Amino acid sequence: MVKIIHCGDIHFDTPFSARFTSRESEIRRAEISETFSKVIDMAKEADLLLIAGDLFDSENPSEETVKFVIRKFKEIGNIPVFIVAGNHDPYTETSVYSNYNFGDNVYVFGGELSCVELKGLNLRIYGSSFTEKYCEESQLKNVLCDPSFDNILLMHGDANKIKSVYNPIYTEFFGECGFKYAALGHIHKFDGIKKSGKTKYAYCGAMEGRGFDELGEKGVIEIEIDNGVLEARFVPVCKRKFRILDVDITDAADNNEVVERIFNELENNSENSGFEKDYIRVILKGTRSEKFNVNYDTVKEFLDEKLYYAELLDESRTSVDYTSFLDENSLKGLFSRIMQEKIQNSSSDEERETARLALKLGIDAMLAQEYN
Repeated sequence: MVKIIHCGDIHFDTPFSARFTSRESEIRRAEISETFSKVIDMAKEADLLLIAGDLFDSENPSEETVKFVIRKFKEIGNIPVFIVAGNHDPYTETSVYSNYNFGDNVYVFGGELSCVELKGLNLRIYGSSFTEKYCEESQLKNVLCDPSFDNILLMHGDANKIKSVYNPIYTEFFGECGFKYAALGHIHKFDGIKKSGKTKYAYCGAMEGRGFDELGEKGVIEIEIDNGVLEARFVPVCKRKFRILDVDITDAADNNEVVERIFNELENNSENSGFEKDYIRVILKGTRSEKFNVNYDTVKEFLDEKLYYAELLDESRTSVDYTSFLDENSLKGLFSRIMQEKIQNSSSDEERETARLALKLGIDAMLAQEYN
C-alpha cells in the first residue's frame, strides 16, 4: 500500500486579511509554522508528500522562513517531496526555488508538464509550475499516462473554468489522460473528493485560515493506494478556525441581553464546538428599539474575556422611520435632509449605501442622547 499526503496553499510570510495587530500577525504566522510541522510529522508516516502550490506567499520569502521549510523537509529523510509553484510563488530565475537547495528528497516541477517515476512505489507524479503570476493557457494538455503505473497529477489552478488567468484546468481531461488522482491547489477550501471518469480529484484547501474570507475547518488530504484502488479522505489539521456568527438581537432590552444571545448562539450550535480558541466575528442583526443603542465597548469587553479573538459588527437596525424627521425644524431634521440629498445624488450603489448608513448612525446617535 502507498500512502500520500496532499497539502497546499500554506502561504508562508502572508499578510493577513483579518484586522490583526502586528503582534497578532506574528503569533498567527507562528501557528501556521506549527501546523506545517504537524503535516511534516504526518509525512514521516507516509510514502511521499505533495505540495500543490503557494507554499510561500511571494517569490522571495524571508531567509528565516526558507531555512525553516528546508529544515522541515530534511526531517523526513528520504521520503520524496513534490512541489509545484503557484501564482503567489512562481518559479522564476530570481525566485526562492532558483536560489535555494531544498534537499535531495525535494523535487520542484518546472513550467512544462513533466513526470517523475517512483518505480519502487509503481507511481508516476506529473506536475507543472507557474512561471509568472498569471497563466491563461491550461498547463494540462498532450498527456497520455502509462496505465501500468498509478499516475498522479499535481497542479495549481482553476478547475472547471473555461477562462481564468490562473491556469484553467479541464477536469474532463483527467480520465482521458489516465490519472488516478489529481492533487489540486489554489482554492483555499476543501469541497469534497470529486470524480471525473475514473479519476478522483480534490482541492486540499489551506492548512490554516488567514482571515474571515477563509472560514471553517482546514486540513490536508490523505491518500492510500492499495492494489490499484485509491481512497482519499480529508484530515483536519488547523489550530484555529475563522467563524462568522450572525446574532439576532431583535427586541433585546440591554447590552447584557445582547451578550447572552451571543453566547447562547455559540453554545447551542454543535458546529461551534471549541469556539473559545477560534477567531470569531459576531455580526449583530435584527431590529431594536430606538431607545436602545448597543454599547460596542461593553459588549466587546465581555467577548474578549471569553474568546481568544473576537470582532464585533453591528448591522442591527432601529425601528425608526428615518424619513420621518425630514420636515422637523430640528438638528435631526436638518441632518436628515442633508443625508437624503446625498442618497438621491449618489453616483453608485456603494456611495448610496454609505450615505444611508451615515443617516442611520447619525439619527441613532441623536436619539440615544435624547433617551439617556
